[in-house]
Amino acid sequence: METAIWNFWFYGLWWINILANGFFLYQTCRPFLEFRSGRLGQVLLFLTLAGISGMVIWIGDPNMLYTMPVYFLLFLLCTKGNRTGRLAVGIVIFCLIMSVCALLDTYVLKVDTARFYELLVRVLRTTIFGILWLVLRRHFPKERVCLFRRLWQLILGLAIMPLCALIAVVLLTFQKYDSAAVNALAMNQGLVILPFVLLTSTVILFAILILADHEKLEQTNRLAEVRELYYQGLRQQEHQVRQIRHDLRNHLMVIQGLLEKEDVPGVYRYVEQLAGSPALQGSKRFCDNETANIVLAAKAEAMEQLGITADFAVSLPPRFTGDRY
Repeated sequence: METAIWNFWFYGLWWINILANGFFLYQTCRPFLEFRSGRLGQVLLFLTLAGISGMVIWIGDPNMLYTMPVYFLLFLLCTKGNRTGRLAVGIVIFCLIMSVCALLDTYVLKVDTARFYELLVRVLRTTIFGILWLVLRRHFPKERVCLFRRLWQLILGLAIMPLCALIAVVLLTFQKYDSAAVNALAMNQGLVILPFVLLTSTVILFAILILADHEKLEQTNRLAEVRELYYQGLRQQEHQVRQIRHDLRNHLMVIQGLLEKEDVPGVYRYVEQLAGSPALQGSKRFCDNETANIVLAAKAEAMEQLGITADFAVSLPPRFTGDRY
């Protein structure tokens, strides 16, 4: 009876640990990914992360080699968007999970009882994944993280380094079982490299969040500059309208004076002079988009005042040709 109760509690706790690991890892991935097929993609990713978090990973054991292709296949199937970004995030999360599993499964082996060893490893996995999520969640944005393709390529290049270190220390040390010297070397390397892989993966996730904040700030600044140019153009147009109204009153007074003197030829000459005035020619049209046209007109007028001549050629995508973006 005691054994049955122990087994029920032991394996029940195993499922609780697996589900908790999946929850923490899923919450860690969610801000960086766009899911395919809605809820189905989210559930598939949750199960994938929960499943690999329960894998037993030893230094020198090929378990990670069997886990890797299945993980990346499911990871890419349940997500969509920029392929480079998805692959980069997948590599970082994989390195994070495998480094924790390899550290705990290999170096907590000094515990005497096998059951207590397995129990301690499971609890420590859940604890570490939970702490990582709690540390990262404070920096998660409200919206999904978005980066330009070049930045995702940079992140992918950085993510490959901890992946190579992880493969070198876990998979390429299979000869540790044939030699005590190789075993000691592999264990010493793992004790140094695996924490480095874990730390590097965490830092890369922070780097992605920092780059996303920087990109968002740059976009806000660019939008503010465009708005400022737009309002400057509107103020300039308003000033020109007021000036034209003021001048028009003066012109009407001059015409009225010429008519009172019955100087009809003088009226014709004055009207022809007004018709050729640049103020009555209207602003130049560079494109159909009003916002872009005002900005370009203001820039063109500023260049003309500085004596700079230039030919403008504007080509906007179809979605920018209307009045709305």
